[in-house]
Amino acid sequence: MRNILSSPKPYIITVEFDVAADNIDQFIDLIIQNASRSKVDEPGCRRFDFLRPTGHSEEFTVFLYEIYDDFDAFNAHVASPHFQAFDSLTKTMVRQKTVKQYEMLTGN
Repeated sequence: MRNILSSPKPYIITVEFDVAADNIDQFIDLIIQNASRSKVDEPGCRRFDFLRPTGHSEEFTVFLYEIYDDFDAFNAHVASPHFQAFDSLTKTMVRQKTVKQYEMLTGN
């Protein structure tokens, strides 16, 4: 794994999705596809993790943690065919979406 501080200004975001209960399984399948394609097809994608809360089967939240080389790499991600397909297919599944940008203070 390369040092995430090795190049200036990595672009880091988190995305929290509140997904409609009846769509959670399909949403997870689609996010797995999107994350896999991002890691394989995008040289500027350093990390793409997706998480779910444990022990809360009634909670339909999915949390993403993404690191890109820079803002241009993130823009390439958003313009990619796999992201465009994911975004289009999941629009009606998501009740709320919260995106936050972060600054790297330390890392490996």
